[in-house]
Amino acid sequence: MQLPSLLSVFRPTSSVTMMASMTMLITVAQLIGAMSQQTIDEDSAPGLNNDAAFVNYNQIRENGQAFFFLEGTNLFETPGSPKVEFNSLVMSNDLEFTSDGNGYVGRGLLVFLEGWEDLIANGATLQNEGVVIDPRPITLSAVYVPKLGLFEGMWQSTNDDHVFRFWDEGKPTITSMGWESHDAGDTSVNANKQAFTSVVIMTPILAEEAAKYLGVDVTNLTAETFTDMYEDAWNKMDTKSISDSNDDNGACETIEEMIKSNPTLSHFSDLFDIATSAEEYYTDADTWTVFAPTDDAFDDSGIVVDDLSDYTAIRLFLFHEVKDKVLTSADLICKAGENLIEMGSGQSTRTNCNKYDHPEGQKGGGNVDPADFVGVDMKGCNGVLHIIDKVLLPPKAAKWYTTLDLP
Repeated sequence: MQLPSLLSVFRPTSSVTMMASMTMLITVAQLIGAMSQQTIDEDSAPGLNNDAAFVNYNQIRENGQAFFFLEGTNLFETPGSPKVEFNSLVMSNDLEFTSDGNGYVGRGLLVFLEGWEDLIANGATLQNEGVVIDPRPITLSAVYVPKLGLFEGMWQSTNDDHVFRFWDEGKPTITSMGWESHDAGDTSVNANKQAFTSVVIMTPILAEEAAKYLGVDVTNLTAETFTDMYEDAWNKMDTKSISDSNDDNGACETIEEMIKSNPTLSHFSDLFDIATSAEEYYTDADTWTVFAPTDDAFDDSGIVVDDLSDYTAIRLFLFHEVKDKVLTSADLICKAGENLIEMGSGQSTRTNCNKYDHPEGQKGGGNVDPADFVGVDMKGCNGVLHIIDKVLLPPKAAKWYTTLDLP
């Protein structure tokens, strides 16, 4: 039915007749609009809103999971510190949708891909193990705001006070901003310089692309595997102190167990076995601070653990441990003259710090360059483990230095 033909039907001869005719035209136009809307609704996916702002939401709802690639810029509070750029991934397979189809809540994981070293150097309180950052458990939510024509959402860490807000208009990229203030009572590394502001561009992606970023098969990104990953991350991040690492049954992971379960510490694990099983080995320490070199560190040093005598293995092992002290990175002193730590072997190492007085590693008397941290503050029930990228070497004056047979 064409509107011009409708006009030709009504030829008003008076104002009253004209008003009546106009009323009929409006009624007919409304009927045509309703019929058109019905046609659109019949072509739409059941239960999904086809407004442009719902494009990303519909994809998340249909897939039952959400993946966002993040490109961010952080600026920390320390005067003169540079901006830090990073890439990360937010993912969630644990989503609940509102009954009206206009929002969702969920649990998720934040995985850092690039730039985390610079984040830590400038103030971030990130836990890391080996050469990667542990995934951080988060909660997230979003709701459609009709007046703005977009979804307003947020995600936040479960063990920290940083928050990120985002505004989703259904476009290929989403604008986000975040911040963190000081946490009262926080004693973790960088606690006194962690406040930041951040701007982030979020790009919704599919599971296949997320799997490529993470270096895993897409079959590993299911609801079942996500539940296990989230629980593991949540348990790790919930550890606030040595005593808090116990589970409900009082069991916990010892420093030895942490060393042996880390695939990047196999040489140090062998050193542990040789030293502690030797007849000459004896120590009455109950707690430990351990600086564990990676496998690459041993390979670069030229030290072959299996070739060491028991005497040398014991002393090299003890030179990487501090007895009866639990020293997190926040306990390491940067001030010259006060930054020496007596190790279990009797010799000392020196804490190396950057210009912001943030500990970056340890240096033995025989090292040319410091051993940098690649992992810090991994807490067990009987101490704390730090991972370093060089083997600590004692002063050349130490009797056992020559027995290392260094190249």
